[in-house]
Amino acid sequence: MTFEQIFTILKEAKKQYKQNNMKEIISDKVTWIDIVAPREQELEALQKELGLPNSLLDELRVPSLRDKVKIYDKFIYTVLYFPI
Repeated sequence: MTFEQIFTILKEAKKQYKQNNMKEIISDKVTWIDIVAPREQELEALQKELGLPNSLLDELRVPSLRDKVKIYDKFIYTVLYFPI
């Protein structure tokens, strides 16, 4: 996937974002899950459905202070901040 394709997906995600804790956007080959202040039951559901490692769940419990990208075998974990 090119940077331009990722940027296009991110722009679409920003347009479709609502004030929910979790929003899922699905395209042909990408599923974008936008989650803000996740509750424990949401984290458990994500872990069960996607097979997230415990170390990643720990990161989701505490808000990150910086942008980051971690590449796993089956998914990419990304934290992005957009000035609003």
